[in-house]
Amino acid sequence: YTSKLDLLGGYWIRYSDSTDSRSTDHNFSVGATGGLLPKLNGLVRFGYQFRNVDTTSASLSAPTTTESFSNFSALAQLTWNATRKFVMVGQLSRDFSTSANAISIDSLAGNLHANYVLPRRYQVDGGIGYGRNHFLNQSERGRQDEFFTADAGITYTLSEKLKATLSYVFLQNWSTLDQSNFISNSVKLTLSSRF
Repeated sequence: YTSKLDLLGGYWIRYSDSTDSRSTDHNFSVGATGGLLPKLNGLVRFGYQFRNVDTTSASLSAPTTTESFSNFSALAQLTWNATRKFVMVGQLSRDFSTSANAISIDSLAGNLHANYVLPRRYQVDGGIGYGRNHFLNQSERGRQDEFFTADAGITYTLSEKLKATLSYVFLQNWSTLDQSNFISNSVKLTLSSRF
């Protein structure tokens, strides 16, 4: 479209196979990538997605059942370089996914993350996020989970080749299924090196 912005359109197909189910996703989308606005770069795609799921019963006498779902899809990954030291990154996605026990999920998630470079080799970052998972299969129909997450971290650059990061992540999940309500706290220390 311009030297800094590309327009795009496309189609993709995705197969997922598990012990007792097989799903096929078809997605049609349009979007743009590159310099969207001054100081704002990234990728934005919107489209429509179809999912077909074939589920095999554990009983040999029961036939294979087929379910179909459809909804709009979205993917946005944006970076705002406010200054040389301050950067914000936002992400938004809507997609079908599959749980560990082969349940189809209509998932919507978004987060906003900020990074600021401090003097003396330090940088701090933090972010918040929200998501919603709507369970689609007949066996879980009506279940919906929502989650909120927040994180904060500090990184110290020991040298050009070595960094240390200490981070904290909070996650709270609310569900219409009582046993899936939980709060999670985690602390992580990461050492990274490059040669």
